[in-house]
Amino acid sequence: MGIGDQFKPRRLEIRDDGLWENAFGKVTEIKWVNVARIRGINLDKIAFDEIFIAFENDSQIISVGELEKAFGQVEEVARSLFAGIPPGWMSDLLQSGDREILLWEKNEQDSSV
Repeated sequence: MGIGDQFKPRRLEIRDDGLWENAFGKVTEIKWVNVARIRGINLDKIAFDEIFIAFENDSQIISVGELEKAFGQVEEVARSLFAGIPPGWMSDLLQSGDREILLWEKNEQDSSV
């Protein structure tokens, strides 16, 4: 990590083969074929709630909040690559308080991605 990296804003890239993120100088990459589960998360931030979609493999996680520019595109890519993500998942999360739901999980027979 270079001098000042901890102050740089997060960079997120949606690539053909996965998600790439540089957050405060720490690079994380999750290939689509390595996604183990996708979660929807609602964080109650007192004045407002924010919905996140989180992609996980066995050792890493990249989450994208609805207030980020890339959120719509990331959610669209997730729907196209991972069959079974419920269409109304964001509405399901809009209840007071912090919540998390499983949107998709890889299984042995899964042919997604």
